[in-house]
Amino acid sequence: MKPYIYSFSTIFILIGSLLIGCGPKEKPANHNGNNSDSLSTDPEIPKTTTTGSSGVQLIVSANLCKLYQEADPTSAELGRYPQGSVLIYLDEITTFTTPMRIQSVDYDEPWVKAKSPDGKEGWIYAGNIRFKGISDTKLAEMVFDRRLYKIFGKELTTQLKVYQEEMADLQTLPAFRMLFHRSEDLRNKVDEKVNELLALATRDSLPDFFWLNEAFPGFLVHLVKNGTEYRLFRDFRHWAKLAKQTNEAADNILIDVYLLAYKSDSIEYLHQDWRMVLSEEETYSLLGRGIHKKVLDRIEAALQKSADFEPELTKLKQQLLDDISLSNDYWMDKESILAELDDILKTKYTIFAKADVVELQARRKMLATPGKFDLRTNLFEGGGD
Repeated sequence: MKPYIYSFSTIFILIGSLLIGCGPKEKPANHNGNNSDSLSTDPEIPKTTTTGSSGVQLIVSANLCKLYQEADPTSAELGRYPQGSVLIYLDEITTFTTPMRIQSVDYDEPWVKAKSPDGKEGWIYAGNIRFKGISDTKLAEMVFDRRLYKIFGKELTTQLKVYQEEMADLQTLPAFRMLFHRSEDLRNKVDEKVNELLALATRDSLPDFFWLNEAFPGFLVHLVKNGTEYRLFRDFRHWAKLAKQTNEAADNILIDVYLLAYKSDSIEYLHQDWRMVLSEEETYSLLGRGIHKKVLDRIEAALQKSADFEPELTKLKQQLLDDISLSNDYWMDKESILAELDDILKTKYTIFAKADVVELQARRKMLATPGKFDLRTNLFEGGGD
């Protein structure tokens, strides 16, 4: 799937036309327990348009999605489809929108013509679905831009649109560096807004935000904390492709380090690969497997070649050292742990400050007699060192 990228001025032209298409509103009608406005019947305003898209799948993201005979919640109902159902987009979308609240989130979106799994053809509200296989910019504009503005407001949506445009035009190392740095602040803002909305929802009816995978390229949405919080994590495979576009070395070197630290699936998750994760609450240091040493070697080599991303690599180094020095539970046996730690201490890393070495030496003494310091080792065999 390709993220949709297009000029920012297009948004305002499109939104203006959509608002004109809404016309005067009648008394709100009820739909799935939510309020929905009826729309203009002005015969001179086209009610639908085509987008040239084909083969686009519509994934039901709400708890329940209704298929109607017309693009109107008061028309005949043709079917009901639960979350996860897949319908097919029939290349027709309304030029008007309908305000509606779905699972505690306010939407103002068009209707799309769709074919259901049981062969029925009708109209579904766009706020109930996300797209799979979308590449057509017109369709994305008409759905996702309105969703972004409605949910995130003008300022944050503007930043997201600029980010999309800059990512599409990225060709140089300075542009990559600026985008990588700025995306961190943008990610935090999106995370914060999404979870503000999530806090208003009931536990058994969470709103869907996985559509942000399309709107925020370079990041993937995950539900964490036992499904109570959304988090956006970097997709380093995406950033690796961007790095190759610059024909420079520094950005490729940076991403290579991250790909090693997150080798299992290339996604920046809650923990790097140097931790054993059995659940979000149950994690263990994998010191003794050699992963810590390999990543430290890669960070050292990267900073020897370029200081362009020193803050990012220094942060990753500190996270690794914290895993060694602050963990209480270690998956491997004591002998393997001490062997890797000795190997790390033997290597004269220029990335280590004097305090780093002192801290590692102190932890080495504690791990020699772990029980004395309430440290647990050899947990893959139930503990006992």
